[in-house]
Amino acid sequence: MGPTERKVLTCEQISPEDPQEKNLVMEEDRGILRDRLVRDQIWIATATAIRLRLILLHKTALQTDRPFSLITCRPVLKTKVERSTDSFTMGSKLVASFLVFSVLATVAYAQLSETFYESSCPGGPAKVAEVVTSSIVRDRTLAASLLRLHFHDCFVRGCDASVLLDGPNGEKEAFGNKNSLRGFEVIDDIKRQVEALCPGVVSCADIVALAARDAVVAIRGTNWSVPLGRRDGVVGSAAEANNDLPPPFADFSMLSAMFSRKGLNTRDLVVLSGSHTIGFVSCATMQTRLYNFSSTSATDPTLDPNFANTLKRQCRVGDTTTKIKMDQTKFVDTWDFNFYSNVLRGKALLQSDDALKRNSNSLKIVQQMNRAGSPFNAEFGRAMIKMGQVDVLTGSSGEIRRRCNAIN
Repeated sequence: MGPTERKVLTCEQISPEDPQEKNLVMEEDRGILRDRLVRDQIWIATATAIRLRLILLHKTALQTDRPFSLITCRPVLKTKVERSTDSFTMGSKLVASFLVFSVLATVAYAQLSETFYESSCPGGPAKVAEVVTSSIVRDRTLAASLLRLHFHDCFVRGCDASVLLDGPNGEKEAFGNKNSLRGFEVIDDIKRQVEALCPGVVSCADIVALAARDAVVAIRGTNWSVPLGRRDGVVGSAAEANNDLPPPFADFSMLSAMFSRKGLNTRDLVVLSGSHTIGFVSCATMQTRLYNFSSTSATDPTLDPNFANTLKRQCRVGDTTTKIKMDQTKFVDTWDFNFYSNVLRGKALLQSDDALKRNSNSLKIVQQMNRAGSPFNAEFGRAMIKMGQVDVLTGSSGEIRRRCNAIN
């Protein structure tokens, strides 16, 4: 057969301030469209069949995974030569599906903005910070709880506030959440006060994201921007939470795979784990590592022996209720990079944290974070922005809940 022409979609993200400016800092060619996957087609006119061009105005935006407020798509004619009468093979279908996903993901990413509520609810973000700060003044331990709530939300069905939904099969009932997650009453209080300002405008998903950031700031930790515009999901699933939340006994391979499924890489994994510099862990979680680790060693041999004895004095055999500090080297939770020192010295409470030094690539990142002048704060902010955009609902998807614990 002879060559035919077909329209495909090319998307560009351009500075809203100056649409004519084309300061190209990254162009990502989707090489999967080459003959490696689509062996029955030869595409002419470009090196790849469809080029998803991301024109990013500022290099700093690229480095921090900041959102972009404008995306334009236009049809472009491409010429292809048919090699067989089967014009749409399985390989082509896979490629088409990938491209649709890529474009939609980019559009969703572009729809989040730090100024999303500037006109519709200008006082909303400040009200979130106000309530969070006053709550943490009363109970400093809520800082880690609100941060953890955001993690557990984003890892199950994306950052859609599904973790807040009540119900017998909801995410609150999952193994990693039940009798463990805290801070729901703070989110409910924020929602009531924000609804009084701007009824039906600010999503619970955005409140959770803002509260996580404001909680860290309230204990004099790092700060980061929070792109807004998420909408709330209408489904919560304990089964999905049990499958998607990284367990405390995970080894590096399991952690890496679970983070990768959310679009997060090894660096994101190591940096986000640094949040364990604050917070508490239940003695129930520590029982196996301290008393029943293996048939050859009752206590995990990777734990520093003296440290293990310290933990055993706090968590007795069978104790499933006591909570102990994640960082045992501090009397009061402070935001710092001491977590990485604990990992290197065999003083990390969770096996999943100790696992970060069991891979050569992640070990290098742990060591980088543990040095004087550590980039941890900047890296943590970058990773939080990235995680906060996992599978978000935008536009007309989902809803804006009136109450965060129930769908409308």
